[in-house]
Amino acid sequence: MSPNQIEKLTGWVNDLCTLTMGGKDVSPDTIQTYVRALMAEFPPQAFTQECLQHVYRQCNTLPPYAKLRQFIREHFENGPAMRAALSQYDAALIEWAKNDYSGPRPAIPEIAKPSRMIAHG
Repeated sequence: MSPNQIEKLTGWVNDLCTLTMGGKDVSPDTIQTYVRALMAEFPPQAFTQECLQHVYRQCNTLPPYAKLRQFIREHFENGPAMRAALSQYDAALIEWAKNDYSGPRPAIPEIAKPSRMIAHG
């Protein structure tokens, strides 16, 4: 992730803390621990306002990391960014087939590549 993306993710986690903790202080170390863990598992496109809403609407407090990961994964894998990327990919595959499969096969969108997320649980 670029420094700008890390800053955006840090803001996303801070917003989550504000919305779920009702203004209670969360240590900067806790926030950075969440940021580092989330960076390792999800691409920057996962951290949208819609995803933030999906998470905080299900929480009364800052969730443990495993639960947060589950909420983000649910939204990311079924959310609008993934649907849009897969829809574009499907359209490219149809066009490729209409052209008798000439030329290279359309590439899987970066957002949809399984290697972008750790596949466990």
